[in-house]
Amino acid sequence: MLTNAVQAGRQEELKNSPQLLLGEMILKLKAIKNKELPLFVDIMDKRPKGIDSWRGSYCELSIQTEDFGNYQGKIEKDYGDFQTHEQISIGKENPTVAEWIEVLKEAQGKTFTGYKGGDFLMSKNTPVWLAEYSNSSFKTDNKKIDEKDYSNYKSVFFIDVKEEKDKVYLITKFAD
Repeated sequence: MLTNAVQAGRQEELKNSPQLLLGEMILKLKAIKNKELPLFVDIMDKRPKGIDSWRGSYCELSIQTEDFGNYQGKIEKDYGDFQTHEQISIGKENPTVAEWIEVLKEAQGKTFTGYKGGDFLMSKNTPVWLAEYSNSSFKTDNKKIDEKDYSNYKSVFFIDVKEEKDKVYLITKFAD
C-alpha cells in the first residue's frame, strides 16, 4: 500500500514536471528527420551508452554515458531444481538516433535489478535521468574527483531533444 501511495505521488509530481518519460523520449527521437545522426548528451558532449535502473529511485531509469555505461537487466533460467539470474547488457556505443531509439524501446517493458537489489518493471511512463552506474547524480565537469567534495555532481534529468546540422542532443536540466 505504501509503495502504491509513493508511486501515485510521483506520477502526480511528474504531471507538472518538464522531465521526459521513457515513452516521450522515444517519440521525440522518432520525430528527428535524420535518424542516422550521432546522438550526444548536451553536458560536455558525452555520448549515451547504456540504460539502467536509477540509483536515486530504482523504479526510474538512468541513461549512462560512454565513461561508465552499463545496463542491468535480468534473464531467468530454469534448470529444474534451481533458477539462476543472469545479467544482460543492452545499450550501444556511439549510437545514432535510430540505434538509441531501439535501446529505449528494448528498455520499455523490461525488469531491471536495482543497484542493491529488487526488480523494477519499466514502462513508457518511467522518468529518465542522467547518471553513471552506481550514482544517482552526474559529474558535470572535468575536474579531478575529490572524495570529500561532490559539488561537481548534480542530479540531472532529460527535458528535450534537439537536432543540429551534424548531431542530435538529449537536452538536460539540473534538478532543484
